[in-house]
This record gives sequence, structure tokens and C-alpha cells, in this order.
Amino acid sequence: MNNLRRILLIASVLFIFGVPAQAQDSESDQAKQHTVGISARRFMNVLFKEADYAPELLYLHQRGKVVYRLGVNLSTSTSENAFNTYLLSIGVQKTFKKSGKWEFYFGSDVFYQYEPVTGKELAYHSAGLLPFFGVKYALSSHFSLSTEPGFYGVYRSKYEPDAFIESPDVLGFGMMNIGYLRLNFSF
Repeated sequence: MNNLRRILLIASVLFIFGVPAQAQDSESDQAKQHTVGISARRFMNVLFKEADYAPELLYLHQRGKVVYRLGVNLSTSTSENAFNTYLLSIGVQKTFKKSGKWEFYFGSDVFYQYEPVTGKELAYHSAGLLPFFGVKYALSSHFSLSTEPGFYGVYRSKYEPDAFIESPDVLGFGMMNIGYLRLNFSF
């Protein structure tokens, strides 16, 4: 558990110092833009399964040329031995090209995920970094579709106080969100 706290602290410090400093922009650039996005898997089957670390609900706040991100995922089940998932992610993204209705951007999120198991004194804790490349297509002035394939680096630990043998912590890397779709509403 101490290792998880250290990783969360290091990831938070890297995130805070990684946010680019913003120069004073013109009044038109100071206009705030808000976007709320929801994972399309709530409405349709997607071609590929999304990673467990992808937030299902995402809030984006644009300030100047930088977009700040806050994501959550809450899924619970009352059945015996079911996983409940609570995820919180924060991040930044930056647009590098706009062309007509298309927008191309990159960024990174840091996240923490807690997964207790229903009916057991067992829980999993995960923390990690999620760099991504995004593509957004504007359907109208308020609605858009986006996809964000990327990579993940995750530290995962298991908490089971009554275990006879302690489970080792796991460090994992891979690709995620291939085929991920998100429906966005901007205001």
C-alpha cells in the first residue's frame, strides 16, 4: 500500500509540473469552453473492448490552448463476488491540428481506480499514466464524436487482509482504447 501512495504522489507531482505555463492571451482566447463526453459503449456495442482505465464520463474545460480533463467511472453490482469499479482521472490535452470538422490532439491522464469485491474483504487498487492521441469529428456546433487510442502504464495492488500468502503487486503496460468512441456535447 505504501508503494501505491508513492506512485500516486509521483504521478501527481509529474502532472502538476507537466501542465504547460499559460501566457496571457487575447480576450477571445480567454473564452471558456466546456465539454461533457460519455462513452459510446453505453449506447452501442463497439468493435473492441475499452480498457478498464477509460473513464465513462469525461468533463473537459478549455482554457487558452490547453484543455483540462476530469473523468469518472462508477459501476456497481449487488451480485455475490462482483467487482465494483470507482475510477477518477485527471489530465491535459493539446490540439495540434484543426482541419474543417476534424481536430487532432494528444495528451495524458493520471488515474486512480478502486475495485472492491462484493461480499468479500478483498479490493484492488490501481494507479497509472494514460498517454493518448485523439481524433474528434464535429457533428454540429454542439455535438461531436471522438476516439482516443493510447497506451497505459498501471501499478496494481491487491488488498486482502485475511490472505495466508500476500499477492505480489503488478506493473503492467499496453495499448488501450482501440475502437473507443465517445459522444461529446460542448457548451
